[in-house]
Amino acid sequence: MIKSRTELLKLKEEIKFLKDGKAIFEEKRNILLKEVMSIVDDIEKKRKELNTKVLEGYKILSKAIMEVGEEKLLKESSGKEKISLNVEEQVFAGVVVPKVSFEFKKEVEIERGEGIFSKLSEKIFREVVELILEIAELEMKGWRIAEEIKKTTIRINAIENFYLPNYKEQAKKIEEELEESERNSIALLKSWRSSEAPFV
Repeated sequence: MIKSRTELLKLKEEIKFLKDGKAIFEEKRNILLKEVMSIVDDIEKKRKELNTKVLEGYKILSKAIMEVGEEKLLKESSGKEKISLNVEEQVFAGVVVPKVSFEFKKEVEIERGEGIFSKLSEKIFREVVELILEIAELEMKGWRIAEEIKKTTIRINAIENFYLPNYKEQAKKIEEELEESERNSIALLKSWRSSEAPFV
């Protein structure tokens, strides 16, 4: 009986631990879901901005070709150090996500005079590159968080549909056995008292 009560106490502790764990996982999943929704919104906004910039860039580029000629424009844009790119990792709600940082080696100086459209087109397409990198970072982050949401949901389902019912069933059986044992002990005690010979 002592062993059964000890087992029951352990099972109840395990059940409490599982319930607490499930609550933590659910809270984590909610945080991750909110972040994914925010990322989706950000990607949508940045894609629209990107499309606008690309169209604007091609218009300026056509003027730049007319201004200095395609051959000269290509010559000016070739062989230059364009960008320094670095991808690091950071942690969000227990998920490792990428952090992209970048820097153009040389600033575009726009002055009035010859070649203004070529400089403008270079500036706009730098902004296009920046937007592409920002979108790539968001997409990678969103993908990793979505994968973590799947894993977290699997853990929640395992606790809810397997571990908790199993532990509760075991606890219920032990409680029933203890109750039955207690009833038998009471019945045996009553029987012993009723059959006890009177003291003379």
